[in-house]
Amino acid sequence: MPGRTEYSGSPGVARLGLPTNIDGERFLLAAGMRNEDNLARIVSVINPEDYSNEINRMVCRAQYALHEQGITVDLLTVTNYLQNAGQLESVGGMSYIASLEDGLTGILDLDPEILSVKHKSILRRTIFAIRKLEDECSENSDSAVVLENAQRVITALSAEQADRCRPRTVEEIVIDAGGANEFWTPRNFDAIATPWARLNSILGGGVRSGELVVIAGRPGVGKSSMGCNIAEHAVSHGVGTVVYSLEMSASEILKRIACSWEIWMRRRFEGKCFPRLTVAD
Repeated sequence: MPGRTEYSGSPGVARLGLPTNIDGERFLLAAGMRNEDNLARIVSVINPEDYSNEINRMVCRAQYALHEQGITVDLLTVTNYLQNAGQLESVGGMSYIASLEDGLTGILDLDPEILSVKHKSILRRTIFAIRKLEDECSENSDSAVVLENAQRVITALSAEQADRCRPRTVEEIVIDAGGANEFWTPRNFDAIATPWARLNSILGGGVRSGELVVIAGRPGVGKSSMGCNIAEHAVSHGVGTVVYSLEMSASEILKRIACSWEIWMRRRFEGKCFPRLTVAD
């Protein structure tokens, strides 16, 4: 399907109202010239065609070519590469490349911009593909061929979306953590402790944001009660908590939690004891 090749290089996508993040693209190009670690992270996700205009694509290709050759990527090497390729004037000269660093801070948070630029690129190519399919339908093309082309495009875009979650090397994982020192530094301050010190030590301080902890066991051994205890403990330490259950009703869950708090039924119904607890059944 020629959708990506035919449309993705079209100029003026921002003027056409297509999804784009020009500031994010400039940010990534500047970050790539800041140090090799930044560039390695960008290369792992972003392709030159993910940039929305040809100027940024040419700068990106220059950076990637230098990176593959083992040459330091910075303002001078990128400028020289484009000069030798006869493309320096086409990108606006050295002044445009230098302007990429305008407003760049000392500490760079690459991941949001990497994901945003990739996300906008996939959206643009999806729009281009749909337009191409519309043209084919208007031309009364064979329906089987049109559907086959549509499936091919969707499969390709889905694969690229999934590639954002590809397996990473040890080096990439350590870099994403902020370096070796940050990787090995315990970070218990962001953990939500459970009522049991032994379990907290196994979990590295407790339940952490972004983690899924599965409590498994035979029926009737107390899994639900354990979950309620964790919720109650989190609430008692000022952490807003939501309890979901596919089997127990909201009242059953609340009764279990109330028993561990040893409070009167009247106070439960007055809503004085669980200001940050929400139960959904």
